[in-house]
Amino acid sequence: MKTHISKFKMKNILQLSSLFVLLSTSVIAEVIPTADEVKAVLIKVEYGKDLQFRATAEDWKEIRPHILPVRIDPKPALWEGLADATIIKKNGKSLKVTMWMPASGPGAFSVGGKYYRGGNSSKTLKAILDAHQRSMKRDKAQRRRN
Repeated sequence: MKTHISKFKMKNILQLSSLFVLLSTSVIAEVIPTADEVKAVLIKVEYGKDLQFRATAEDWKEIRPHILPVRIDPKPALWEGLADATIIKKNGKSLKVTMWMPASGPGAFSVGGKYYRGGNSSKTLKAILDAHQRSMKRDKAQRRRN
């Protein structure tokens, strides 16, 4: 009888912990706006480059997946800066996301003084650099039209 109760309790504990992970990941994912919510993103790269450019919502759609899924990091380390992204939402509000380049493990970023781990910082950097290339092409095409 004790074994049956223990199995039952363990099953409930596992279900609750799975639900907690799902809910916390969903809440954190909401911290980072989707491309549908974004008007533009001003990006300043700090890691190995000195770039500043304006990215589109479509660019953000390519960058965002590389910083997810995430979890809160209660004890962040001292990481090297990767990039700052000031996200301008369609509702007029803005949000600053600082992306970091940890020496090991999952990627990292911070929003509003809270630190998160998840995704892959190397892939995030590549997606940002790809967005920069697209931005340069857009700027060049715009200059030709003018």
